[in-house]
Amino acid sequence: MRAPRGCATIPNDVTDLDEHTEVDAFLGRTVGGRYVIEALLGAGAMGRVYRAKQLSTERLVALKILHLHVSLDGVSRARFVREARTAGRVDHPNSVQVLDVDIDPDGTPFMVMELLAGEPLSEVIRREAPMPVARIVPLLRQVLLALAAAHEAGVVHRDLKPDNIVVTRRDDIEFVKVTDFGLAKLMDDGDGASTKLTATGLVAGTPAYMAPEQAQGTAPLDARADVYALGVICHELLTLRHYLHEHSSVTATLLAVDRVDPELTTHDASAVQPPVPAEYVHFVRHCMAKDRNRRFRSTTAALDRLEQIRSGTFPVECPATAMKRMTLGVTHRIDRNPRLVMLALMGAAGLALGGLVTTALILAQRLG
Repeated sequence: MRAPRGCATIPNDVTDLDEHTEVDAFLGRTVGGRYVIEALLGAGAMGRVYRAKQLSTERLVALKILHLHVSLDGVSRARFVREARTAGRVDHPNSVQVLDVDIDPDGTPFMVMELLAGEPLSEVIRREAPMPVARIVPLLRQVLLALAAAHEAGVVHRDLKPDNIVVTRRDDIEFVKVTDFGLAKLMDDGDGASTKLTATGLVAGTPAYMAPEQAQGTAPLDARADVYALGVICHELLTLRHYLHEHSSVTATLLAVDRVDPELTTHDASAVQPPVPAEYVHFVRHCMAKDRNRRFRSTTAALDRLEQIRSGTFPVECPATAMKRMTLGVTHRIDRNPRLVMLALMGAAGLALGGLVTTALILAQRLG
């Protein structure tokens, strides 16, 4: 499900019609004694998101409520509260703020987040991909900063995808908010394998953005799972399609995650994508290594590499990249030492002029 503009955190998987029979019961209701629900913003596999007003401040917020069939399980309720409180520890401008988490007197768990005015990155990709590198890098950088703060707080996102990245604007500059931290763990069975299927056939996470170890459920997840998802998103931004575009079912996608590598063209444009600079191809492939020990060890390491690429200091064995790096180096020297560069140019011009004068005198003597 696409998130409408103005909504910060809307689940991606639309529920069946039976779930929507519960929706109207919450409209106009006061939850937790302090939030009045005003409108439904979206519904997903795990719950619904409403626009609500905080009574004490009249602030508009996004309020997430678990579906009835999920909230009836006491273990799920406790996990929801614990995971939401953990996500609330992530304090960074590029991550959505978790403002409150509680259980209503009737037993309904709810979480309160800031309400954002923007649109999900998935809409931007659908409308504008492939995007120029100059626009992609600032977006990726902000996502990495949010993830780094989360990992520092001990939170692994586990469900990073374009639908969970909201693009807003601040001072006429694109500003990113990463949403839904930690909620995918809600459907874990407690053994650390966060992608096992539940009785309803749901997967904790979105298969198309899962790392191989997440799709297989073979090991506890760490920051490298988020790094893989970031690589998938970067691939989408640089190209016209998802690397698993040929696989539509959940089962086929989960199997393909471990078998299909991203296809990126570095120079000649193909029918499906424009040329991608070699250093960004390297970045995507490093993020999306099937063996997580071959990926960036952390989002901080990925951020450092992205900064090196942006500044032209990352070595890639490619003639075009080498030429760009040399050009950037000259430009940086001019920026840092314009007077010295001017003197050098004047000296070079003087030597050239002196050489020309000397040559002219020699020719004149011979002709005379």
